[in-house]
Amino acid sequence: MILSYTLGSIILLALVYLTVIVKRYNKIADENQPVVKQLKDRIGKLTDGIESKTKLARSARFRFEDAKVKVSDLKREISNFQSHLTEE
Repeated sequence: MILSYTLGSIILLALVYLTVIVKRYNKIADENQPVVKQLKDRIGKLTDGIESKTKLARSARFRFEDAKVKVSDLKREISNFQSHLTEE
């Protein structure tokens, strides 16, 4: 009989303890929700910024490649023009 009361008391105390722990966890989780939301928003903004900078860098690289081709073409034309001048 005493064992049954002791076991019942232990089970009751365990349930109370679990309830307290769950309530504390929920309180901490609720307090951290604004911080988590801010961090998620910041991650989104940083991701958008990275994507836009990547697009800008890609565009600049293509422009640079085009400019290199144009410079090469101009050098070739100058060389051709100079060779025509020396022939005349």
